[in-house]
Amino acid sequence: MQMCGFQMCGCFEPDMICIFNLFAHPHICTFAHPRVRTLILFAHLKSAHLHIKSPSMSRRLDKYEKLPVYQKSQELFDLAEIIADALREDKMKEHLAAQIFTNAALIQAKIAGAEGGGLYSLRMQNAVLIKLAVQDMFNAVSFASMVKINEEDYVDLMRDKVEEFRLVFIDWIRSFDKTYDIPDNWAIRFDTSTPEQEKLEELMFDEDRFLDDFDEDDFEDDEPEGEE
Repeated sequence: MQMCGFQMCGCFEPDMICIFNLFAHPHICTFAHPRVRTLILFAHLKSAHLHIKSPSMSRRLDKYEKLPVYQKSQELFDLAEIIADALREDKMKEHLAAQIFTNAALIQAKIAGAEGGGLYSLRMQNAVLIKLAVQDMFNAVSFASMVKINEEDYVDLMRDKVEEFRLVFIDWIRSFDKTYDIPDNWAIRFDTSTPEQEKLEELMFDEDRFLDDFDEDDFEDDEPEGEE
């Protein structure tokens, strides 16, 4: 079934497919103008849960919702909703609220996608998108604070909640079965690191080399003329 510009599997009810596409793929869905798409997303996400007709899909969602990573993503979603609603009136409010809210929803959609994908590479693709969505959501919260339409406390709350999610997320992706996969001929290999490998990477990190990439002259050029 071809809907919203890409192929969907047949496990969803027909009248739900466009809505699910909006949740899972807001960056590629072509069925609406971007502004209309944002408004639709916001309206449906605010309703908290979709009306699900299919018993099999309901069982799948029940399974996902029991996962620790999904439960932590729900905490991110709830906090994102509070922060988005609390943004002060500003010309950037609608854009930042949508960025916070849609990324929070995308995290949950990609967890479901990873659990339903089966193949290791597909699960890891969803995991990468989850990481990017978390970063994008947090950046929007931080930027809202920088432009004074958000409380600084919200940044700290979101940072703590993201760290809680990150720890559970790591345990989750390390549970993926690497042996269940097929070649995709894109020359991209996915892998997860062990705690021992991460400690070794920290020891091998060359801080001086990293800081050398930041040229002090570049910062001096930004200083107003006349200042010593």
